[in-house]
Amino acid sequence: IGAILFAVFSVVAIAYTSSASAEVISIGDSYSSGEGSGSYDGNTKLAPLGDGCHRSPNAWPRLLGATEETHLACSGATTYNFFLPQKPNDNQAGDAYSQLARLKYLVANSPISTVYATFGGNDIGFADIIKDCYLNIRTSCLGRMGSVEIPKIQKDMRNAVATVLAAAKKESGGANVVLVGYPDIVPAPGRPEDCGWLDTTEKRRVADLEYELDTALSRAAEAAGVAYVSIRSALK
Repeated sequence: IGAILFAVFSVVAIAYTSSASAEVISIGDSYSSGEGSGSYDGNTKLAPLGDGCHRSPNAWPRLLGATEETHLACSGATTYNFFLPQKPNDNQAGDAYSQLARLKYLVANSPISTVYATFGGNDIGFADIIKDCYLNIRTSCLGRMGSVEIPKIQKDMRNAVATVLAAAKKESGGANVVLVGYPDIVPAPGRPEDCGWLDTTEKRRVADLEYELDTALSRAAEAAGVAYVSIRSALK
């Protein structure tokens, strides 16, 4: 993910990073931690070697200036984990503290130019949704989307992300706060690529879910008064 999205986020960096001497901070989930992008910082590997946050030097925030010390995003993080520790019993990478507490510490000790964030996907259980679709656990993929997933995105997740962004903006010491969205992960309906495990109707549902997620994140950023960058087409 880090290498593929490098060009996209280079544009973001030019737009939002104001000083080479200032720190770049990354908060959020696996799309910022670098899940699947190669080697991980030693103390964030899977147990017993680390705490499982899977922070990689190949993750896009690191390519845009975040350091190992300012890379706070952790695989599996929800908006809840911004305020309360995700790994309360583990001090290996400071993850016994919340991302907010660590953000405050960094801001108090260094000038901060930019705070990049990715949040929301784990709040709606996006990984579990795709797993259910792949394993066909239910009778059809996203068969309850209108009554379950979309209402959760439009209300609960959007409000939770807006709350995180407002807190990050308040505590960032005047730095630019940038919420980054998620890329589409399956081919759009009508394209010749075939996942093999999604029919045309199900692909359309996934596309609709991705649209709703992107729209809700954009509105959350607007509500909090921070920037939003949509990357839906980054893996096209």
